[in-house]
Amino acid sequence: MLVVVVVVVLHVAGIFHLRVPESSHVGSAVGKIVAHDLDHGKNAQVEYSIIPGDGGTMFDIVTNELNQEGIVILKKVCV
Repeated sequence: MLVVVVVVVLHVAGIFHLRVPESSHVGSAVGKIVAHDLDHGKNAQVEYSIIPGDGGTMFDIVTNELNQEGIVILKKVCV
């Protein structure tokens, strides 16, 4: 299980748990995360990242600039 903590400057917006099926392929999107910031303009932009830790080398996360979703990508399979 991957635990994602979304941190907004000066705020913690939430913690998300994501279960990834063992049948998932490397390079595939295995989840989406959405966080909303109530600020406006540039201050409302959300950016996701995975910090080093238990799942830091197995997953990557990219921010979809259009809808502010975080797309979780499987980087390698746990053996």
